[in-house]
Amino acid sequence: MSGQCRSRLEANHSPFVRTPFIDSAGRFSPDGKWIVYESSESGRSEIYLQPFPAGAPRWQVSNQGGNRPVWRGDGKEIYFIGPELKLMGATVRQSATGIKTDTPQPVFTLPGNPGDTPFDVTADGRRFLVRKPETLQLRVIVNWQAGLK
Repeated sequence: MSGQCRSRLEANHSPFVRTPFIDSAGRFSPDGKWIVYESSESGRSEIYLQPFPAGAPRWQVSNQGGNRPVWRGDGKEIYFIGPELKLMGATVRQSATGIKTDTPQPVFTLPGNPGDTPFDVTADGRRFLVRKPETLQLRVIVNWQAGLK
């Protein structure tokens, strides 16, 4: 990429959230007016929601930890991985003060561990795509020297 093109790109980008914590996994709402992301600000990863581009105020969506937030296609629910590999869902509603989320509820238990269990949801929230964890097979061959004779 040329230096001129890179400069233009960098000029059009600025951090949305700037904290001393780990802020990651940001996803825009389907209408582009909100960003959901995870942050370690509380000492563990939690899910937060903020308007875009204004950036304030923000709401905490998760209440017992969470990571990998995903919007339902119609913007009416946020899903994330909660404690004990529970896929959690929180209903999102517009309110007079902006937006409101209900208390997250477990949807089902995911296989694997949070670090390697990506998922996505259909637009209507009725089906999920979840990567099945790989299983490793270990084969032990005994008396292998006898096969060389």
